[in-house]
Amino acid sequence: MCVLFGKGNGSLLQKMIGNIFTQQSSYFNDLDETMPTILQVFNNILCACGLQGEEASGSPQKLEEKVRMTSKGLPLQELKDIVFYICDSCITLFAFLDIFPSACQTFQKHDFCFRLAAFYELVIPELESAIKKRHPENIRVLSDLWRRLSHSRKKMVEMFHMVVHQLCLQPILESSCDNIQAYIEEFLKIFTSVLQETRFLRDYDELFPLADDVSLLQQASSALDETRTSYILQAVESAWDKTGRRRKTVQGPPLSETAAGAVTVSSASGQMEHFEEQDHLECAGAAAAPVAPVSGVELDSLISQVKDLLPDLGEGFVLACLEEYNYNVEHVINNLLEDKLRASLQTLDRTMPRPVKPDPTPLVTSRCNVFQDDEFDVFSKDTVDVSRIQKGK
Repeated sequence: MCVLFGKGNGSLLQKMIGNIFTQQSSYFNDLDETMPTILQVFNNILCACGLQGEEASGSPQKLEEKVRMTSKGLPLQELKDIVFYICDSCITLFAFLDIFPSACQTFQKHDFCFRLAAFYELVIPELESAIKKRHPENIRVLSDLWRRLSHSRKKMVEMFHMVVHQLCLQPILESSCDNIQAYIEEFLKIFTSVLQETRFLRDYDELFPLADDVSLLQQASSALDETRTSYILQAVESAWDKTGRRRKTVQGPPLSETAAGAVTVSSASGQMEHFEEQDHLECAGAAAAPVAPVSGVELDSLISQVKDLLPDLGEGFVLACLEEYNYNVEHVINNLLEDKLRASLQTLDRTMPRPVKPDPTPLVTSRCNVFQDDEFDVFSKDTVDVSRIQKGK
């Protein structure tokens, strides 16, 4: 319900679900009992990828059981199923927490942040490597899988931040200086538990700079444990060094206590754009083979698919969009509807007609000489009177 109706009716749905949990508090108990099943989704995906989670059974393998192959050896259809399953699960969980943030408390009772970060660290690099090493003939399928996996990455990082913000940062912003120590301790505890997840730490810091949150804690409490915060920040720096990427530095005014929450959220939007841009660049590495140009009936069909939904667009503009997005109709339609076209397309006339193909033989059709239109001019007529032709000696 949150996925289907949350985007356009978020405030109404938030009020409705909030009233349900408020009027009948036993729903929190039901949610608490459901959490092991939700977390089992992570284990199921780890098992499907041939990875061993921390809670995997240590019992010996039975003789009749087949050895699980890694994700790199999975058939393409099974790889698609896994990526789609991850994407659906992440979108569903994020939509629920976004509509009903009070559920974050119940989620964290089951160490949700630690489990999410550990799952991210194991699965994301494995699936990225599996997609990159596939044969390039399935370029469109692989590009779609990479896009869905990147979207899942972002949702997992956002879920982690949502829990941290709801349980730690927001209470600090709203509380007096006398009762914030417990929230600071919870913040330090969460991040200390995920310091070994270097890939996750880097991606989280790229989207939600951890130094900003630490700065907020320093302003909120003079009794902050500087040793622990320094240790966490050093672990983040080490995570960037290990992954071989440079942090994108964003210069701006120092974080103020009154606007700390706004800065944390607003700066994230700019970071998300860079996060998605990096995904696009990495995807190019995964599918670097050029897409073969489409022509003829197939191209006409792609243009018709776009114009059926957006009839006001000119065929020339649609053709330019298809060429820019490697003839992916879904990407073209999504970016047109969300008004997120690339800069090279923003300046084009949306009613631009389709360019006329140049004549491949202009000299032949335009030639004019003494034999023009005579009875043996094979360039201007299809038949010739053969009886008029005589064979010489």
